Amino acid sequence: MLFSVVVPFLNEEKYIRRCLEALVNQDFDKNEYEIIFVDNGSTDGSSAIVSEHSGVTLLKECGGGAYKARNRGIAAARGDILAFSDADCVVSNGWLSAIFEGMRVQEASITMGPVNFPGEGSAALKLFEDYNSAKLEYTLKYCEPKHYYGNGGNMAIRADVIRKAGPFSERMRRGGDGEMVQRCLAEYEGCKIVYLEDMKVEHLEIGTVGEWLKKIYAYGRWHSPAERGYAYVTLPLGDRFAIYGYCCKKNGYGFWKKTAALFFLGLGMVFIESGRLIRRFKGGDA
Repeated sequence: MLFSVVVPFLNEEKYIRRCLEALVNQDFDKNEYEIIFVDNGSTDGSSAIVSEHSGVTLLKECGGGAYKARNRGIAAARGDILAFSDADCVVSNGWLSAIFEGMRVQEASITMGPVNFPGEGSAALKLFEDYNSAKLEYTLKYCEPKHYYGNGGNMAIRADVIRKAGPFSERMRRGGDGEMVQRCLAEYEGCKIVYLEDMKVEHLEIGTVGEWLKKIYAYGRWHSPAERGYAYVTLPLGDRFAIYGYCCKKNGYGFWKKTAALFFLGLGMVFIESGRLIRRFKGGDA
């Protein structure tokens, strides 16, 4: 079997059906992939929705967080490639095909792709979406490996790489996907990480700028302690402005869009740094 798709969930009744249907209806040989959903202790109707699909494996790993749930799925997986997403995400129809081609043609060990926001989002939210995708692409193509990070909502790793590096760290509430990427780089000689433009996922949870700012504030809250726990190093300011320029060029921004993008980039940095400051002064988990 080529693929095992692993999706942890906790009370995702609002989104999980769309997530599940997108995975079931991939334009890929149905005999070459399995779908594993891991219930992390849901109290709503999420598990019942998953149970409607007889061909989908439903496991339970109550408590311990999403990384423990992912590890439960990894332990049961039979595929040569482990593909990860989240229950509030909808993968594109050609998601598995894009991963397969990236692994085959580019000899990738790990692949990641863009995470888009719902199509009905505002123009401001689209600027954040463009920047985030450009940041991941630019980092993986042009930056040193110490700056590489992960995205558990849209990431695939060869099973032999995970066997060498070990499972996700269960001590971390956030940032475990980045820790996994850095550990794979350290433990698996020749580990190659590739950005795939066609490996697309839509993150249904983020529908407004406010929701995104709240999330990146949370990123700031865990960022500093996570850095002390593994090899990842934050991108310097100069690289962030280089990514801004890369984003503007890639998306064909004119003057006003460039100006707006710069403003929102600054706003995002304020929220991330605010999270870091709060974490520094208050301590504790994010």
